[in-house]
Amino acid sequence: MNMCRPLSAGRPIALLALAAAALCRPARAASPVSPPVAAQPLAIEDVLRAPTLAAYSPPAFSPDGRRLAFVVTDNGRRQAAVDQKETLRHGLGWYGVNADIWVSELATNNRRRITGGTGNNWSPAWSPDGRRLAFLADRSAGPGLGPARLWIWESETDKLRQVGMADIREGFSPIVWSADGKSILVTLFPEELGREGFSAVIDGAAPASSASKPGVPGATPKVFESDPGAAGGAPMTDQINTNVWRRDLGLVDAETGEVRRIAKGVRIGSYVASPDRRRVAYSRLTKSEKPGAGQYLFDVVVQDFAGASPRVLATEQRLSLFANSMSFAPSADRVAWRLTGPLADDDVQVAPVTGGSSKRVAHNPHYEPDSGGEGDVPVWDPSGAAVYFTRNGKIWRAPADGSRPAAEFASLPGGELEILAPRRQVLFSPDRKSGVVVALDSGTKKIGFARVDLQSGSVVSIFSEARRYGGYGTEPAISPDGSTVAYIAEDAQHPADIFVRGGDLSRAVQVSEVAPALANRPFGRAEAIEWRDLDGNTLRGALVYPAGYEPGKRYPLIVKVYGGSSISNDLNRFGYASASFENLQLYATRGYALLLSDSKLNVGSPMVDLMKSVMPGIDKAVQVGLADPDRIGVTGHSYGGYSTLCLVTQSPRFKAAVMRAGMGDLVGAYGQLSPDGTNYGLAWAESGQGRMGGSPWEFRSRYLENSPIFYLDRVKTPMLIIHGNEDDAVQSNLADEVFTGLRRLGKTVTYARYQGENHWEGAWSYPNQLDSLQRSIAWFDRFLKAEPAPAGKAASTSK
Repeated sequence: MNMCRPLSAGRPIALLALAAAALCRPARAASPVSPPVAAQPLAIEDVLRAPTLAAYSPPAFSPDGRRLAFVVTDNGRRQAAVDQKETLRHGLGWYGVNADIWVSELATNNRRRITGGTGNNWSPAWSPDGRRLAFLADRSAGPGLGPARLWIWESETDKLRQVGMADIREGFSPIVWSADGKSILVTLFPEELGREGFSAVIDGAAPASSASKPGVPGATPKVFESDPGAAGGAPMTDQINTNVWRRDLGLVDAETGEVRRIAKGVRIGSYVASPDRRRVAYSRLTKSEKPGAGQYLFDVVVQDFAGASPRVLATEQRLSLFANSMSFAPSADRVAWRLTGPLADDDVQVAPVTGGSSKRVAHNPHYEPDSGGEGDVPVWDPSGAAVYFTRNGKIWRAPADGSRPAAEFASLPGGELEILAPRRQVLFSPDRKSGVVVALDSGTKKIGFARVDLQSGSVVSIFSEARRYGGYGTEPAISPDGSTVAYIAEDAQHPADIFVRGGDLSRAVQVSEVAPALANRPFGRAEAIEWRDLDGNTLRGALVYPAGYEPGKRYPLIVKVYGGSSISNDLNRFGYASASFENLQLYATRGYALLLSDSKLNVGSPMVDLMKSVMPGIDKAVQVGLADPDRIGVTGHSYGGYSTLCLVTQSPRFKAAVMRAGMGDLVGAYGQLSPDGTNYGLAWAESGQGRMGGSPWEFRSRYLENSPIFYLDRVKTPMLIIHGNEDDAVQSNLADEVFTGLRRLGKTVTYARYQGENHWEGAWSYPNQLDSLQRSIAWFDRFLKAEPAPAGKAASTSK
């Protein structure tokens, strides 16, 4: 639920008492206004070590609704990098590393960590009787990772026990208890491969081919080939190794640990269990549709827990790579899914679980949601008579029998609506007369809940506040009786926590306190600003004021960019960022203003579109009197790193830049080849975020004109480049190009290439996280504050 934003915990009673006391003090004679007290810089170590709610880990209500289980990552326990290859090899979810399961008693708000700070724990699921909590874990407690296993916490005895030796393979899908409480549905390593065989396939151990005949003894070639004339010789242009989807589904006996596999030898995109916990629907990957499209085809399959043969509801459906757009009707007799992906029309299909033809109940032109695919799921009406889905911030309704065309049903003028609880598959409707949805004001970024009348579609606000809802891949949960919602919320002064609302939904109860040490500090505040780009489009930004802001004073400004995105939606996020590593209060408490700039990019012209979008936003920050026009910096990660380089090659206005995991060569990115033979950049450039609209042979000039590597001679901005040498999304040679080009041209540049690290700094080792943040801050201090860089930090080019 990426579109949702946060709530806040109430301030501590002691602070409220102090505030009340201040109001009751007798008036004093007027005296000169004292200047604001300088804010204490937020320590990098405090941010990196603070616990966080785990990604891809929605909270789980007990069957009686009295308890809530959730997952917290203990970042203080982590020293080494989170190696995603190793987590995959051992069957762990990377989001479960150093994580613990907590349980909150909702009546008393007492909470405890049931896994005791040992190992890696995730994916809690309550048994139907509520006496047991199953979860996945590596509790080997050794120096490295161990295999993932199924565990159970017995609530009555407070004991943990491992359930058998099933070879668990996490796959971003929940574990599910069967209706009788005797077994648990889990994802397993493919039986025909086992752990080691699976790891070899993922590492790119290619099968023998016609080009791999015995050669010279001792020679070590790794052979890749393309032979269109051979059987099955169509060009392989997969973005990632689709063998990652190879997994079995199995039921594990909760007492004996015995495993019964119900789906074997297939590539499963995602799965969802029926409300009665008697069957599962899953998407089965068959192939990519055509080279460069990034469109994958899946079969939709239903399998009963009891056995019998799987039933194919539809074949070769256009779905996105994760294929997570299925839902069961409340009666468990039908499955709905939504077509997704670059070549898909925005269709919703419904089919009976007994088999037979699927029926298209909604048809719209192609649609690219801003939520990264999480809002794609069609959600059922409580009666099962209709399905709802979101499109462009509006809610649509389609009769489930296809008797009438789908139509726009509810909207919010000047805002966006989002449906609650796609994982539960049924619209959150405590009174069964109205649906409760999330309502976001696009201008102010305030958020809250609203009721949508299920007859008329009218929308009535319940409340609105300056927060942000939702975690990374973590949607809200609805209690089994359908009366209460649990969700993640945060605001500028409070890190993310879990809140529960029931009854009339007017009151939120905080049920977690993940990182209290970071709350209520003297942080920088933010406001939404608005401007028009050079094409006349209305754009927005989140303008962050430095902590201890003095009116009338101008401050150095750091612009954060990520081309084509609405990052102003982070206005009410703690630290104004989606991850603790990017907490922008690290800069705001050091005397910087910041601008999170939205941008609108078109196919074929992303580079010039960035200038058209971002530069007027900078002008606005100067116009309001906050930003010093002579001290402006820019930074971004991944496509934001590319965006950063695009800007500094087109404007001398920036006095410092930090490019993280970025690049400047679209042709080089197009051709990068992974050890397993996959080609991530091809579809990314042709039909995805790269926005080239085709291949370099079709649009040679587009690739050249939008590759800032060819404009490095125009750079006037000192640049710090941060990159992991094992980055598998933007290979490090693409950052090498930028550094060597700038160095050849005599530009001011430092390149910090971190050994053993991958694309996302949030998964880096603690020392490298600390070092890279120190370097970034020192770089901006050096060029925007005229302060010398500490020895061995940003001034060094040899480490």
